[in-house]
Amino acid sequence: MDDLLFEPSGWFAIGADNLRVPRVVVATREAGLAMIGMGSVATIVGRLRPEVSVVDVDLAGPDGDAAAELLTRWCLRTGVWHLVRPSGGGPGRYHVFIALPRTDPDLVDVVDQLRVDLSASRTQLDRRTPVRPLTAPHRLGGHPGPQGAAEDLRAAAVALHRLLGPVSSAGGPDGRPTPAAATQDRLPLTPPLPPGRPRPRKALAAPWAGYLEDGVAPPVAGQRQGCTAVAHGTCGRCGSDHSRSTIEAIATKHLLHCGHDATSAWHLIRAAHPDAMTKARDNKDRWITLVWNRAVQEDLAYSPALEVDDDVVAAVTAARGRLPALARTLPPRRRPALLAVAHQILDRALRTNSRRVPVPERDLVLDTGLSDRKTIRAALRHLDGRLGDLHTDAWTPARREDTSFEYELPPAPTPAAASDGTGLLQIPPPSSHTPQPAPVRYVPPGVWSVLGPTAHAVWRTLSTEPASVEDLLARTGLTDSAAPPSAGQTRTATETLTVLARAGLAACTVDGTWTAATGPYSADVLARADRAHRATTAAIGAERATYRAASSTSWSRARTRALKAQIAREHAWWDGLEPAEQLERRARWRATFDALPLIEKEQLTSRLARRRVDAGIDERARHAAWTAAQDPETARRRALDRQAAYARLPEPLQHAHVAAWQRHRDTYGIPTRPGDPENTDAGGSRTIAGHARPRDPILHHLR
Repeated sequence: MDDLLFEPSGWFAIGADNLRVPRVVVATREAGLAMIGMGSVATIVGRLRPEVSVVDVDLAGPDGDAAAELLTRWCLRTGVWHLVRPSGGGPGRYHVFIALPRTDPDLVDVVDQLRVDLSASRTQLDRRTPVRPLTAPHRLGGHPGPQGAAEDLRAAAVALHRLLGPVSSAGGPDGRPTPAAATQDRLPLTPPLPPGRPRPRKALAAPWAGYLEDGVAPPVAGQRQGCTAVAHGTCGRCGSDHSRSTIEAIATKHLLHCGHDATSAWHLIRAAHPDAMTKARDNKDRWITLVWNRAVQEDLAYSPALEVDDDVVAAVTAARGRLPALARTLPPRRRPALLAVAHQILDRALRTNSRRVPVPERDLVLDTGLSDRKTIRAALRHLDGRLGDLHTDAWTPARREDTSFEYELPPAPTPAAASDGTGLLQIPPPSSHTPQPAPVRYVPPGVWSVLGPTAHAVWRTLSTEPASVEDLLARTGLTDSAAPPSAGQTRTATETLTVLARAGLAACTVDGTWTAATGPYSADVLARADRAHRATTAAIGAERATYRAASSTSWSRARTRALKAQIAREHAWWDGLEPAEQLERRARWRATFDALPLIEKEQLTSRLARRRVDAGIDERARHAAWTAAQDPETARRRALDRQAAYARLPEPLQHAHVAAWQRHRDTYGIPTRPGDPENTDAGGSRTIAGHARPRDPILHHLR
């Protein structure tokens, strides 16, 4: 009944003195009810829907009884829905809920006339919208329920839903799901939760597929040989619970883990053997509410511990510690996006157990909820060289389907051994003592696109330890640490925390401290996140298909034409130089290139090659044409000079040179020996004219 009468937001806690409890934020009715009796919280107060109001009768004795009776008769005479609840403050005090707005002229007239007839003041007979919910006790104790039998109250709830509908309908502007319409004798069907973990659809395991097909339940954990199934309760022979409810709950979880949603799972249940899923088929509403939705929430609550190497854990921990200071180097408006991108990169490092991870922009769109790719690009550029290194050379045009930019975290600094003043060195503990990261609560995809990057930054900081609003702002990096937060910043942070609490990601304690929540997710947030993620995934999938097919657009064609024209102008300028000047420039730039460190040589070579590829030049064909144009004697002398220079290098540097050139050849498909019809077979070995040979980069380099 409270879900139908009250707005989902606007709750607050009051003490026994009837005053609002400061610093305590009540995000939902359930959270407020859990606080009652803790600290100074005596009860909670909510705000009625605009279509409903309450008349607070605060007249002692018979006058109060008469006022409640007259209001009830007026509602019955006019056909207005109503509900009477003794307020609990003493005889003659009532709350009369009426399905009319507070400012309805007829309601205003009847309440004003009652004041005149009973000589009551405005405070003794008042029309209000803030009121204590039916499920909350009185602030001084006692919990009187509404008047009427249980059957009458259920009929009243059905009538109210039929009259007003849900608080937020599916076809409404916010796009929330709509339950089925109420019938004459039942409340609407509970909306099923969408699966929070995207999984590919696959076949059920053989035992559970057989259960749906022939109705014979497989043995459950703890069941002994020869144990017979029972309809209810625990078996007396083996002590295991293999009742129908347990079997159907396990089968539902298997359906969820095989990639089914509520609709497809229900189709399989309806088509199953008559002896399978009998309780579910008897009552779909019960199955959705008590079995399917519970399975989804339990699936979301599961956060397995990660097995991560100590060096990766240390690097991620050190990077998270530097993030708040790094965020403060940007204007406040850009900080949430930077923190969202950085935290997702660090999460990926933990999941993959690697300090270097790919960072495709489209994946970051899905992970962060940021739809603006320019914002993500700017965040990556700002993180480059500050939190770690962004490797743009990891992306190769020839392998656009499985390469992207990569981000690498530096190793965490190792603490130096220190002396304790006695001349004995204090050796730090071994790296194996590095604590593993605590499992971070799983957040379904699409949630941050609904809640926003600021909510993500606040939740991230809250996941480490509880904090007040002021401490949370300082630790998150959203405000400058030197100055205390302003009233506006505190108010905005409180609103963000309230949004997180309504989503099921945060909770406020009775002393005003905020903690990361462990309770169930909000069904409304899950539904909106699922729709947002599906739309984003579809758009990203279409983009990826177009990108990997290398189909051109008007912009890309114009860019290619501009690059070709620029290269043509450069060639014309070069051809216009005198031969002596060309020789002098070649020698000077060759000496400059040879003096570069190896990594800068590789970066320069890759950058120039990508520029030519973007202009539509085939790098392999260009290399073959350049090789064919070489004078054999000149090419032989150059090869001997390079071989001698290579021999003078230290062995580690020799290997580094070979690896760098091999990466360049693999990226652009350049054969090791020009003119050879070289390719790579399925086993990864090099083949020349159909004859396999081992892939030895050093030998290839010296050929």
